[in-house]
Amino acid sequence: MNSTEQQIEIINSVIKSTKENLKPLSVNFIFWGFLIIAMSLFNYAFPSLFQSAQYSGLLFWTVLPLIGMILTSLLQY
Repeated sequence: MNSTEQQIEIINSVIKSTKENLKPLSVNFIFWGFLIIAMSLFNYAFPSLFQSAQYSGLLFWTVLPLIGMILTSLLQY
């Protein structure tokens, strides 16, 4: 019984330390999740915009993440 309690304490301490380590990155995770979902919904809602030109989809899925990377690097504190 004692070893089971120790294992649970170890697991709880690892979870707590992981939460503390990920706190500074939480804004980045939320930003990137929102950006990818928004881009996917826009692509799904307006497929004709991405099929009108040869490279429009490529530019959409390349340029917006590049802007996102720039914003992510500028907004880190």
